[in-house]
Amino acid sequence: MGDYPDWTDLVQVVGADIMVPIDVQGAYIMLPVDIQAQYVTLEMDIVAQTIGHIDVDIAAQSVGNIAVSIAASAVTLDVKITASSVTLNVNIAASSVTLTVSVSGTAQIDIETQSVGVSFQGEWQVEQGKQKHFRGSGTNISSGNFATVVSYTVPSGKNLYVYSFCFAIRATDAADRNNNQIGIASLFRADAAYLDFGANGGGSYTLGAPMKVAAYESINLLVYNMANHNCNLTGSVLGYEV
Repeated sequence: MGDYPDWTDLVQVVGADIMVPIDVQGAYIMLPVDIQAQYVTLEMDIVAQTIGHIDVDIAAQSVGNIAVSIAASAVTLDVKITASSVTLNVNIAASSVTLTVSVSGTAQIDIETQSVGVSFQGEWQVEQGKQKHFRGSGTNISSGNFATVVSYTVPSGKNLYVYSFCFAIRATDAADRNNNQIGIASLFRADAAYLDFGANGGGSYTLGAPMKVAAYESINLLVYNMANHNCNLTGSVLGYEV
């Protein structure tokens, strides 16, 4: 006879190592599980056409490897990790991936692939159509004088970032074109000289870091004729405005 009127038996298992296989089949299942142990191996395979919310809360001093494999035509995966130290290895193999990452602190990103391009800030702003290219000239400038070839005031709500400027100088008269054509280019911001460089015939200068010109400030490029004859002068300023 059993221990109960329905002929069922009471079974009590006490042991250090217990394996209990459970097979659950149903259209709707709520299965609360509370596992407390120093070492747990938990294999879970979920096969379904529609899966709602799977909330997993793991609180432990040390958690080993959590392997998650998701095979689906469309997956929205929101992951929030709060920890003093996190090592996260993610391998994404797909024809098209949009990955948005918000990091507070220091993020180290190592990308090794031939199919991913990472643009510098200047290149990216050009790709977004925010490049600014200013060009101007001065005609028949006498020796020792200059022409303001570029003058631009940044509009409200914008910042201009200048990363390069250049100039060219050539004799006005054909008879002087075999002589030295010495010129000096001077880049001004907010009515103060910022950069100067000189060359024979012209040249270009690339800044190590972009120069920021704030809203309502002006950027000016002056080109000086230092040859001993009249010259025509040109100059350009390159940057982007955001």
